[in-house]
Amino acid sequence: MRVALIAPYSLMPSIPQTGYHLVLAHLLGNKTYRDFVREAPGHKILDNGAAEEVVTGPEELVQLASDIDATEIVVPDVQREALQTVKLASEFKTAALEHPEFRYVGVLQGETTLQRQHVMDQMMALEYIDVFAVPRNAVRDGMERADLMVDAYSLFPDLKFHALGSSEWCEEVKVLSNLPNVRGADTAMPIKMGINRQYLTPSSCYLYLPHDEGYFEWDRTGSVWSIIVDNIRTYLNWAKCEASPPSGL
Repeated sequence: MRVALIAPYSLMPSIPQTGYHLVLAHLLGNKTYRDFVREAPGHKILDNGAAEEVVTGPEELVQLASDIDATEIVVPDVQREALQTVKLASEFKTAALEHPEFRYVGVLQGETTLQRQHVMDQMMALEYIDVFAVPRNAVRDGMERADLMVDAYSLFPDLKFHALGSSEWCEEVKVLSNLPNVRGADTAMPIKMGINRQYLTPSSCYLYLPHDEGYFEWDRTGSVWSIIVDNIRTYLNWAKCEASPPSGL
């Protein structure tokens, strides 16, 4: 399974390079972030900012995707809102058809698994969604996100999924990495836990905190760097993800 590591600006050149990136649209105004993303090789998924409660319109998303040479665009969605997410995906279809150079990721929002399955059905009917993403808020009882993907595989074995963010259950990635239709995941978990001096272990619990400005501005310090390195190594091993050495220290 591929992994997109979401790191503070200061750590981006210092962490293993997986060739898989979730690009946060609202950070592209930062020159350090924008320049790094532009030069980064590999698969780039432009996120729409919904998880950070930032509204990015269709035209702006397409422009940003062009600027960073993105592979895919995450279609606008609304956290936990199935009907609003389907409405936005329908409205985005015009822009998507005008820009076939990108692939498109539909987010399965909703309050229940049944609602998220309904969103998937509606998005498939739009006939422009290439990949489906299941957000962290779909995980309430450990296996819920994985179960959704397993059920989808039994019906549509060719569909591919991306896991948006890490749940509190740190070992979820072990389960996801064994599912044939899960293409990848993005996470800040091993880094945030390291900053908080917490090692990633099978018994760990990840208490997610939003990506506030303080996280991305965090400056590397020697006292926790070794924990971060150890956590990243553990997570990538759990995900069965291959990575190259850092692009530069």
